[in-house]
Amino acid sequence: MPAHRRDARPKDGCPKTIEEAMRERVCRWLAERDFVVIDGGTGTEIEKEAGLAAMNVDGWSCWCNVTHPEVVVKVHRKYLEAGADIIIANTYATNPNVMLGAGFTPEQQRLSTITGVELAKQAVREYKAAGGRRDPLIAGSLSCHPPKMPHNAEFDKGTWPLPPEEELNCTRHAELLKEAGVDVIFLEMVWDFDHGMRALRAAVSVGLPVFAAACIPLPMTGPLTEMALRRLTIPDDDITLGGSGCTTVVESVREMIRYPNVVGVNIHHTPLPFVRAALEAVRKAGWTGFIGVYPDHGTFRNPHWEALDLDKSTFLIHCEQWVETTGCKGIGGCCGIGPDVIESINGHRERLKEKWRKWDRLVNKREGEAMGKVEEKGVPGGSKRWLLIMVMVIFVVAWYDLMHKGRDESFRDGYAQSLRQEWVKDCGEEWRGVWYFIIDTDNNGVVTTDEFTSFLTRRPKIRRRLLRNTRLTIERLLHKLDPSGSGVITLSNFSKIWRSRNIGNLEDPCPLPKKPARKPQQPLPQPSASPKPKKVYPHGHASPPPSRRAADGKKPEHSTH
Repeated sequence: MPAHRRDARPKDGCPKTIEEAMRERVCRWLAERDFVVIDGGTGTEIEKEAGLAAMNVDGWSCWCNVTHPEVVVKVHRKYLEAGADIIIANTYATNPNVMLGAGFTPEQQRLSTITGVELAKQAVREYKAAGGRRDPLIAGSLSCHPPKMPHNAEFDKGTWPLPPEEELNCTRHAELLKEAGVDVIFLEMVWDFDHGMRALRAAVSVGLPVFAAACIPLPMTGPLTEMALRRLTIPDDDITLGGSGCTTVVESVREMIRYPNVVGVNIHHTPLPFVRAALEAVRKAGWTGFIGVYPDHGTFRNPHWEALDLDKSTFLIHCEQWVETTGCKGIGGCCGIGPDVIESINGHRERLKEKWRKWDRLVNKREGEAMGKVEEKGVPGGSKRWLLIMVMVIFVVAWYDLMHKGRDESFRDGYAQSLRQEWVKDCGEEWRGVWYFIIDTDNNGVVTTDEFTSFLTRRPKIRRRLLRNTRLTIERLLHKLDPSGSGVITLSNFSKIWRSRNIGNLEDPCPLPKKPARKPQQPLPQPSASPKPKKVYPHGHASPPPSRRAADGKKPEHSTH
């Protein structure tokens, strides 16, 4: 069962802590929606509204929350009015690793983070006051943006603190997000496995629901590297994160989803050609819950994002493919994708909903993920259900054997007779019914010898009866049907052969071979009893002499002489 459904109900029905209550709320919020629209790039829209001067060379949009708060609120309002269900606060670059590396103090970092979340809340309040009906989630961004990133440098050229200090800074940032009141933490810019795991451990340590992430960015300068080009064709099992390591997305996600606070996985800051392979890798890692996508479009030249033209219809085609193939449930945009694209996604929401429902039904049917629902309705699950199925199969087999035992031949004969009568009734002549209903299914009056041979192979009973009635082999039958050797059998040739051999005789269309009548078994002759030969005594009489009779215990007969 997907994680957002499994975790939506605590085991005892009552959450014990605030963190459990928040996780329950987020999981229920995700489960109640068949599709979620995520907002677009915040930093790039702030740059459009306020200009490049609002960006910091070393910290990008980290200080805009303090210097241009009205612009930040305006950007959030645009996304809400475009149809976004999740608003990501402008805290992507306000973590201590970035801001302290850019020369800001811890107090300034705290102020920018708290202010960024408050501005997102203010935008939601203004949206609802203006008549907005949706109840959006506010996500806090915890990113692995490279600190002290040089101008026009690659994303992996930052100067990072030592790993323990890096993780401690991420923990402090996560605690500030929780203090400010975000609903969920989004990991972002997870281009390296080690940096991503430090950020994830920091996020889950504060108890809030967390969305794990993976990104596969293109090089920011120069032509496409060989590794980047390979990502366009390699299988999803082998696609790697954007860092210099060799950690695949499958391995990375498999490690991240072990934490119980993880309620979703996002693919973000990833060009369109790589998204589908990354999504399939997430599913192959074993994640069955919520998947979100918000790709980027363009190139980052620190501190400026160079946006490219995006065809909305092409983007929506990509969205449909992501939902159909991987069950992606949330789609938005990252850098370079603005409110106009988010509005197009929202206008396409119903179609994306239907595609997600279709994918969900297919998965439930194939993998049995609806086991919990079945058990709630009182239907046995697990081994009991399989036992019930086996008993039903045995009953059906036994019933069939009982009903049809000893009547198979009569049943087949009756079926053949009824089928022949239907042919005669519909077509007038039986050979036409055989041709149109069985052989020439295209009704074009012509079949090839290969099709006819394939038909005879698929229908062994008809083949045996046909050959038996025509008294021909398959080769000779084909020669009769196709005397010119053109490889084509016409309706006229077939009708001639059928009629000439009298196969279509209405009285006996497909006679079964009659078994010879069994002669009654003749009783074996009994040996006649031969008469016992009479004993002849030496004196020529049939009876013994008197002296012999006396010896045999009989009284001698007295002579009358």
